[in-house]
Amino acid sequence: MRLYCHIMVVVRGYKQVAKYFVDQEMAGFRMKPKLHALHHLGYDLKLALQTRAPKILNPACYACEMNEDHIGHTARMSRRLATKTLGLRLMQRYFLKTKAVIRRHLLKRKSQMKG
Repeated sequence: MRLYCHIMVVVRGYKQVAKYFVDQEMAGFRMKPKLHALHHLGYDLKLALQTRAPKILNPACYACEMNEDHIGHTARMSRRLATKTLGLRLMQRYFLKTKAVIRRHLLKRKSQMKG
């Protein structure tokens, strides 16, 4: 219920600011597709709350969009590789990076447990 309320506060607040900018004939705070998607998420939560179910699925379980930063990073990396072996080399680099991040995380946790 709190998540639904917070989502609606953000959506309604943004809409008010956007309306103010339109009324003042100023550019800024245009309506964004992500805001529309957030409103749909709030609406879905509202419907789920009305069912009086004891538990509700996390709305993120249906999210299938990729992180835009991740896509941009992958695209930049792919421009540096030969097109003939692009798929293989891109996956190799991705797995190397993943291994390094996991190793760094485990070392950090290990040092925190000692200290």
